[in-house]
Amino acid sequence: MTEALPDPEVPSSGERPLVSVIMVTFNHEAYIREALAGIAAQTYSPLEIVVCDDASADATASIIRDFVAAYRGPHTWRVTVNERNLGILGNATQAMTLARGEWFAYADGDDVSLRGRVEACMRRLPDTRDYVIVKAAWMDTSGNPVPSAFLAPVLKPGVDWNIRHRMPGAWGTCSVHHRRLFDIFGPLSAPGLRLIDAAMAFRAVLLGGQVRLIGETLVRYRQHAGGVVSSRSNEKTRSLSLDYVRRSRDWTSLLLQMALDVQTAYRKELIDDSTCRRALRIVREESYAMETVAQALAAPLPARLMSFARLLADGFAAALRNAYAVKSGFIFRG
Repeated sequence: MTEALPDPEVPSSGERPLVSVIMVTFNHEAYIREALAGIAAQTYSPLEIVVCDDASADATASIIRDFVAAYRGPHTWRVTVNERNLGILGNATQAMTLARGEWFAYADGDDVSLRGRVEACMRRLPDTRDYVIVKAAWMDTSGNPVPSAFLAPVLKPGVDWNIRHRMPGAWGTCSVHHRRLFDIFGPLSAPGLRLIDAAMAFRAVLLGGQVRLIGETLVRYRQHAGGVVSSRSNEKTRSLSLDYVRRSRDWTSLLLQMALDVQTAYRKELIDDSTCRRALRIVREESYAMETVAQALAAPLPARLMSFARLLADGFAAALRNAYAVKSGFIFRG
């Protein structure tokens, strides 16, 4: 079910472009009001706010409706409450499909955007091919600051490097990009894909763009058990083998999406034949390395060491780094 205020006039090319803030929510009743307030306070205009609630079992949907009904301001709201749960990918795809803006900004129902976030990104976006992020400060469930390496993303250009490193630093709740990343490649479709931010950022790389960092802290990211990035980062004890297997499922889905988008980029003549072949080979190598690491972690110590030595000899040090990333709690972003 979609609820919307009357459609605004779409700005002409001589005016500021319309930005769609895409917010996906699920069981965020404890945090959603603060998240909505942060987006409502954005100084940039024209702005539409697309909120898609994924059939929350708590009061999230009613809080959203009440907030939007009471809102008095310049921004346009489009609210969808799903009758059944679509999952992370389905809900995000729905929100992107509904968005009418020339640019997309992302927000989650448990994080908080500071009021100048969208303005800062739109002021500094140099290229419609780029994926731009602002810095984030982590907080706990009560809003207290939490130190984290989240503040230091690693950003490098190039298709090959970003496949091997899984697009480190591409955090969706901090990002803005042009809608062409959605329109050219179409909806994300890899089964089980949860790392939507990394997949969209990789599309920017395929277009010849970059992931760019704005050095202002304009998002407060909430660390809690339900977060995609931080869901297990604060557990005191856990099985490294089990965690790696769980996380490697996310990486496998991301690599599959990367492969699909590489093929789309080649068909549309965005990359040449050699880049396409090399990228698909790297996807196969990374998939093999992840499977080998998962098997090694489940093996007795002598066999584990032999497997690790084989990976190093074959040039797959990144796979071992990613395994350590699971152990250290800095998930996904090596």
